[in-house]
Amino acid sequence: MLSTRKPSISLKKRFEQRTYQVYAASPWVSREELIAKILKTIKRLKLTEEDARELVEMLGKFSVDEITKKLREHGTIFSPMDLWTLLEDLRKNGYVRVITTKSPAPITTKVEAKVMSVVEEAAPPPEEVISPVAPAIPTEVESVLSKIPIPEIPGEITRTATETVSTLTQAIPPELQEKVKLIKEARIVERYFEINEHLKAVAILPREGHVILLSMYRDVTIADAEVAAASTTIVSHAVRVADNTDLGDLKEIIIDSDLGYLVLAKLPGELVLVALFSSEVTIGLMIRDFMGLKNEITEIFATI
Repeated sequence: MLSTRKPSISLKKRFEQRTYQVYAASPWVSREELIAKILKTIKRLKLTEEDARELVEMLGKFSVDEITKKLREHGTIFSPMDLWTLLEDLRKNGYVRVITTKSPAPITTKVEAKVMSVVEEAAPPPEEVISPVAPAIPTEVESVLSKIPIPEIPGEITRTATETVSTLTQAIPPELQEKVKLIKEARIVERYFEINEHLKAVAILPREGHVILLSMYRDVTIADAEVAAASTTIVSHAVRVADNTDLGDLKEIIIDSDLGYLVLAKLPGELVLVALFSSEVTIGLMIRDFMGLKNEITEIFATI
């Protein structure tokens, strides 16, 4: 069950600032000792000693976000969340410390963003109907017809689409609206668009798919209704298969197609995260960034 507690100012600052923090090696830790500790801490990312030395050289000069970008330029794949988690582990163990926080760099990536839009099924195109030529009505019959009163249509039937959208939007729980608002304010999704040119779309929606809580697109034209219909169907079937085959809880789904990859995952509160990557992305980069994005969003939904 989602908490109704509103985000505190300190929580907002933590999400907004942590990737802009500058970490430096602690004075009592030698360079070689720090390199060895880094290699031991993140074996799963297969970091080379040269990579670790390069990372250490940048400490004290660049923020988490800047180091992530510079490592990627040399082929070392980190997500901002990966690097922040590593440096926080080192800080807690006394190997590094936070010396300052840089001002957020302006995000220049152009994305189309929508928040809390109701999914409406697209109406089929009207069929062209060729009406036959009506026969002439005798004057006597036309006179009788004109005297028959036309019944009025009840007002309840003539509700507008705007009223329907407003009602559905108001049905979104306030605590859920607060979480989505914090994701927007912290510019989490925008940062991943900025750091990964192959990321083309991100959406967050309930398992029912009746509303898009947040959607952002770049260089693609995808209707929210199509994203909701495809995602909820895929996730529902995958969850059922995982349950029926005793595979445990579903984590991520990757759909590989000729033009790109669609990646889906469950979020707390029966929500679904969807991301679209172009076909040029490497699998490792795609997974690291999707997992980083998922972890940051999950932290917000789980904390507030």
